[in-house]
Amino acid sequence: MAKDKRVTLTIKLLPDADSDIIKWWSSLPLGSNKNTTGSRNTYAKTVLRYAIKEEDHIRELEAEKVELASQLQLEQTRVHDLQGDIDLLRRQATKAYDQQDRDIKELRTILSRLPIIAEKAVQQFVPTQSDAGRLDDIQQQLNGLMERIEEVAKTRGTAEKPTKKRTLSEEELADRDHRMQKTNW
Repeated sequence: MAKDKRVTLTIKLLPDADSDIIKWWSSLPLGSNKNTTGSRNTYAKTVLRYAIKEEDHIRELEAEKVELASQLQLEQTRVHDLQGDIDLLRRQATKAYDQQDRDIKELRTILSRLPIIAEKAVQQFVPTQSDAGRLDDIQQQLNGLMERIEEVAKTRGTAEKPTKKRTLSEEELADRDHRMQKTNW
């Protein structure tokens, strides 16, 4: 008797986990020994051959999936880094805004006191006059100057260059006082 050269392929299917495969298998026609073209055996071979042909494609897709996952991880890291940069910039902008706000308030305080300071300076160095009109003129000029300074401060914000405060020596102070006393107001 001739030895059978067929190979039998057996798989175990579980009703819950493999119900889709079982349903597909049950829907196939049984076939017979005489007609093998529409049998379950023929369909199973066709599916296996297709899977073998697609195996390389599946490996390529799996490799692409791994690459995409790596790229996604890299992009997520970039997003996290950018979020950190945004937070840092936001803190720096808030700090700069707060400093600018403090500077503006300080300038307003100084500007609001400028007429008083100027008036005291004028009273200190100008002898009392009978002509009160001159003081009114000076006051108006100071008010005009004050308004102009406020306009400039508003348009410039804190973009003004910092001014260096220089202290005068005693000799320079005495020289300045002497010149002020000689001046006619």
